[in-house]
Amino acid sequence: MHVSSLKIENYRKFGDSDNLIGLVDSNSSNAKDNIVASSTTLVIGKNNSGKTTVTKALELIISDSDRITGHDFNYNYINAVVNKHISQDFTVSPKMRFEIVINFDNSENDFTGALGAFINAKAAKENGIKVARVLIEYQVKEISSYNERVKQLFEGISSGEVNHAVLFRKYIDIISSLQFKKIVRNSAGKVIDKVSPKNIIDLRVISSAKNIHDRKLLTRSFNKIIKFMYENNKEDYNAILNLVEKNNDALTGDIKLKHQSGVESVLEQILSDKKIGIDLRSDLTFDKLMTDLVTYEHKDGDYMVPEGQFGLGYASLVSIIGEIIDYANQGLKSNKQSRIRLLCIEEPEVFMHPQMQVNFVRHIQEALLAIFELAQKSINSIKTQLLVTTHSSHILNSIIHGSNTFDEINYIYLKEGNAANLILKDNDICDGKSVEEKEHFEFIKKHIKHQVPELFFSDAIVLVEGITEERVLNYYIESDKLLSRMHISVFRIDGAHGKVYEKLLSRLKIPTLIITDVDYKYDTGEDLIGDESSDETISQEIGQITNIDNNWITTNATLKHFFNSNKIKEFNEFYSKDKLMVVYQKDGVTITDKGEEFTYFARSFEEAILLENFENEMLYDVLEGISKKVIREMVGMPKDYIKLAHNSSKIQKLLTSNKSDFSNSMIYSLVTKEINRPVLPVYINEGLKWLSNTLASREVDDVL
Repeated sequence: MHVSSLKIENYRKFGDSDNLIGLVDSNSSNAKDNIVASSTTLVIGKNNSGKTTVTKALELIISDSDRITGHDFNYNYINAVVNKHISQDFTVSPKMRFEIVINFDNSENDFTGALGAFINAKAAKENGIKVARVLIEYQVKEISSYNERVKQLFEGISSGEVNHAVLFRKYIDIISSLQFKKIVRNSAGKVIDKVSPKNIIDLRVISSAKNIHDRKLLTRSFNKIIKFMYENNKEDYNAILNLVEKNNDALTGDIKLKHQSGVESVLEQILSDKKIGIDLRSDLTFDKLMTDLVTYEHKDGDYMVPEGQFGLGYASLVSIIGEIIDYANQGLKSNKQSRIRLLCIEEPEVFMHPQMQVNFVRHIQEALLAIFELAQKSINSIKTQLLVTTHSSHILNSIIHGSNTFDEINYIYLKEGNAANLILKDNDICDGKSVEEKEHFEFIKKHIKHQVPELFFSDAIVLVEGITEERVLNYYIESDKLLSRMHISVFRIDGAHGKVYEKLLSRLKIPTLIITDVDYKYDTGEDLIGDESSDETISQEIGQITNIDNNWITTNATLKHFFNSNKIKEFNEFYSKDKLMVVYQKDGVTITDKGEEFTYFARSFEEAILLENFENEMLYDVLEGISKKVIREMVGMPKDYIKLAHNSSKIQKLLTSNKSDFSNSMIYSLVTKEINRPVLPVYINEGLKWLSNTLASREVDDVL
């Protein structure tokens, strides 16, 4: 059996919706070669999004304490209660609720014990689903005392008579001074008095940040590992018990011989009317021995250095492994697992450098395998659910590739001032019904691994086609007043893959701007090109594009997907839906030469920025640096810059094999030169304007 979900209602960051956390089964079979990753539930999100609320909720549920303060409640919920009291409605009182859903394996038929009262036997019999639901509610213990105090505070006032912030604080103080009671119910609403959640779940929370400055951290961690290895090897365990017993006998004899009579004489001086008889003996035990058995030092050159001078990231990793071993060891001592074992690790990336974060799961997996092999135990015997909260894109990547799935990744974000959780599923990315969909899924996994794991932690996403857009756009974003304050991630993909991310990004609700190229092809109704691979070459050979008619089509898979057409003339507006916008070289750029107007349509970012900035001195210098001879011959002497615009197609072709040089030179010039900088093409400016407006409105929504 395992915890399949946790619902958090009105506790800290969470309100009464979007508050379900999904958990992975212990030792999932999704990835038999990586038990740790496949057993790990991820809770991800940016700083202050509500990740820690999940582990704090579990700690509260499992604890024996009923102590609740006003600050433990969701502030938006409390504000709603305050407003009711201001309107003289005193029928409500503060409550917070939690629901734990537990799934049984097919082989687990024993419903007796702590969970028996929480199982709907009728439903299990009818549909074969064996599920237990444990409902926990915290409510005011003495409701009469609560009513008396809130009426004294609110009765007879209206919202216009007092400072709302002052009332809010006073109400929080009232709640904090009251006693609450924990009520445990089953799915039918029946109160279950004799069972506490701690009888159901064995919880341990590891927070490396709290213990990292313990000077004996590594010593304690290694001692836990050594203790595990002794206890799981019968011969070694008996040998050390005999050693402990012999030392106890020897020490006891020595103490009695040398010191017991002296202690007795001292006591007789204090209590002179009585003859004091005492018995002093050694009380060394295996547990006491293991508590401080090893002193850890590490070698630095020719010297041994104390553990307090070792790297914090290494110490944190060893500490986590030690805690897992210690926790697993407790479970191995029981013949039958009577409680669900749940181990939470809070932000393990703290103090770890990026490479250590990348290998976090592998480090744990390999260490556990080695230790369990020495102890002659199978790692499958851990049978513990792992829950990791993190804002590390590297750890996220490790889990995804170790488990080979996106299932049960909990993505927490802010929504109207509350934490909201989205449980990701592989089906959110592809339904797996076609070969193409399966290929999309594999592409996203690999692409996330190599380029975009921070996607989940971004305020907004910009997907671009080429290296020039990627590098140049980052510069312009950093120069923007609003966007520079946000975490905007610019990822490079090609035109065929922008559509692949649609399902995932729509689920994550992250504002996303896709910047792509039209990829023109002139269709005469005949098969001009033979295969799709030659589309780009044909596009380059077309020359200056001056007019778009019904024969112009696009070979860009992303545009064809979103517009459901390949006819460029039908692409009248940029694609925009919800929090996704797709922009491209929709409109031509008109220039005037000797009184005559010419309109050219760009087929790439490089050609578009050239048409918008053909008179820009900085851009000319960059182009001349790519091919001085070609550019000088093109503009002539004296320089006639408008010839750059008339030859934008040729320059585009020239840059096709020099995009990296072009982008590097552009960035260098933008950063180092004070002369007028090129302006971005209109379609990109429109996209960035949409992104700014979307983020500005979201900031308002998040604080409502």
